[in-house]
Formats: sequence, structure tokens, C-alpha cells
Amino acid sequence: MFQRNVFPLFLFLIAVTLSAGQVFARQSGDGVWREISETTALRSTERGVIPDDYRVYRLDKTMLGTILESAPQEFTDTFGISNTVMTLPMPDGSFQRFRIERSLIVEPGLVEKYPELGLTFRGQGIDDPSATVRFDLMPNGFHSMILSPKGTVMVDPYAKNSTSTYVSYFKRDLARTSNFHCDFDNENAISKMTKPKRGSFESFIPDAASALAAPSASHLQACLGSHQRVRSSRRRQHDRRYARGPGRCDE
Repeated sequence: MFQRNVFPLFLFLIAVTLSAGQVFARQSGDGVWREISETTALRSTERGVIPDDYRVYRLDKTMLGTILESAPQEFTDTFGISNTVMTLPMPDGSFQRFRIERSLIVEPGLVEKYPELGLTFRGQGIDDPSATVRFDLMPNGFHSMILSPKGTVMVDPYAKNSTSTYVSYFKRDLARTSNFHCDFDNENAISKMTKPKRGSFESFIPDAASALAAPSASHLQACLGSHQRVRSSRRRQHDRRYARGPGRCDE
């Protein structure tokens, strides 16, 4: 009698344990992103962005790098459709797929001198065809901005000096700071971006909370006006909105 009562309870506890583990073990199909729990240790770090509502993800930089290496340069595909697909984490815990391609926003000569500035991309949604994305991968982390009728989704580093943990959130869930100014140093910007301090990634890309640091390569188009000629009105709109995202160089 005792054994018959205990066995169902034992199975129930196992099921609960497995379910709890799955909540924070969600992983994207390409292995790039994995949702994690927000631990006390994480909360104690110096935060870069603190939205009202968000999800926390761990980035596999090796898997991401493999995918980005296969991304074609924009306008080089005969049919205009990239076969390189990657996922991005969403604020609801899901993962959305995008066809991506390299999209330079600085002059080619500048990329030859600073190769890091060439890691800028754009993408078109697969699961949500109405979604478009702009993202970059700099020495101090990954940054993306997804535009769709559902809202603007941002993916930014969870904490300063961290390139492995990220937050995904809706732009509307981040309180905008006041007294914004674009503090851009033309002479030292590129050096700071491409040569972070030893032992840490210097905070170069402005976070959405303070918006005081110089912009990243993905935002140079707003401050330097050096982005390439845009081929369509939709791309022009996305580029402008990406450059004016929260904490990025704005008017």
C-alpha cells in the first residue's frame, strides 16, 4: 500500500523537475542562443540595460561565428535570397529565424583598415516575414534591432564588460533617459571600438540606460553620415530607425 502511494508521487516529482529544467533550457535550433535563469550573481553585475520586462539568454559565440562566416554580401545573390539562416531570441521566450547577409554601413576603405567594422548585417524574417533586422558583432558584444508590426525588439548585452549574456526586450519596455546627447569622439572612436582594454571589453557602444558612450559601427551612419547609398525605401526607413534606437545616436 505504501509503495503504491509513493510511486506516483515519485513520478510526479520527476516530471516537475524535468519541466522546471526545460524552462531555462530552451535553446535555438541553430544552437546560438539558450535561455537561462537570472541568478543573483547576474543581478549583481553592472547592468547596461534594465528594461521593465525581458528574457535572459546565453550566446554561443563559436556557433554564431560559424553562421556569420557563411553570410553572403548583400546584392551579390542572383535571386536576392540568402541561404544563411540564424535565429534571434525574443522577449516571449521564442526564437525567430532570419535570412541574413552582410551589409556594410561604412566605406570599404575603412573596413580594410579596421576589419571589425565589417561585421554588420541585415536580415529578413522567415517565421515572421514582416520582420526585418539589423545587427552587428563588435569586440564588446552583439547588438540587434528587429522591426515588425508587433513592435521593436532589442537584443543587447546583459551587463557591461560582458559578451556572453544578453537581454531580449521590447523597446517600449525600456524607459527613455532624459537629457540625451551624442558624445562622439571622431579621433578616438575607432581605436576604442577595435582595441578594448586588456582583460575586459571597454564599453564603447552606448547602452540604452545611459546613452553617453560613442556609437558602434552599426550606429556610425547616424553620427558620421558615412553609410552607403540605400537601394530601397524600406531599407532607408530601417537604417534610420536602427540608428535612432534607444541609447543610440539620436536627434
